[in-house]
Order: sequence, then structure tokens, then C-alpha cells
Amino acid sequence: KREAVAAALGVAIRDSVRSRNDWSYVVAGDFNVAPGDVGKVGVDLKHRCAEQEPACTRYDQTHALLSGGLVEGLAMRNLTVGIGATYAHSDFTQGPIDNILATGPLLDGRGKVTAVRGGAFGSDHHAVRVTITSK
Repeated sequence: KREAVAAALGVAIRDSVRSRNDWSYVVAGDFNVAPGDVGKVGVDLKHRCAEQEPACTRYDQTHALLSGGLVEGLAMRNLTVGIGATYAHSDFTQGPIDNILATGPLLDGRGKVTAVRGGAFGSDHHAVRVTITSK
């Protein structure tokens, strides 16, 4: 389901950018997959692993659909890469499963993007704050 939603969002954003290239687009949420988790992140929609396979850990192309070129003409930037784990329990993954991806003039290179991981605040996820400042 996550891949289907990511694909639909990706196609809608790509098509909207064609007529509204002065808009910026942001997709944020709990993907349950960290962008650098090579055991889960896929780049080929044809590849599926069976749950019975020992190495299968719910292979997923969500990141590739939004930022890796699987939706032709769309390459969103993941703003949470490098902030560490966003799931508060360290036994899941060391990367951010809560992701914020963006594209458009907001990220035109003249500004600064800062991503910060905060506390868990009673949740099993850390808070994530991304600030984009323009010059």
C-alpha cells in the first residue's frame, strides 16, 4: 500500500510541476523504511522477495518512487538523511523512518536546509524539524 500511495503522489507531483514550476512540494510521513537501509530499500519495481526468504525484510521501493527516478521526471530531495534514527527504539533501524522529501524553488540552492531530530515526547518516534531558510 505504501508503494502505491508513493507512486500516486509522485505522479501527481511530477504532473503538477509541469504546469506550476514556481511551486514547491513537500511529502512527509512515517515511511517505516529508512532511506539508507539497504536491506529494505529497493530500486526495481519488478523485484519482489517472498516473505519466506530469510533475507526478506519487507523490500520496499517507496524512496525510489519519490527520489530515485522510478517516477520518471521526479527527483525529490530527502531532507532527513543523516539525522539518525527517528524511531525511538534502537532495535529497528539506525536511519530515519520518518521522512520529509521536497522539490521545487524552495530548494533552489540559495538557502539553507537544517534537519534536527528532537525528543520522543511520549511517542515511539522522535520529533523531526526541518527548517528551510532562503537568502
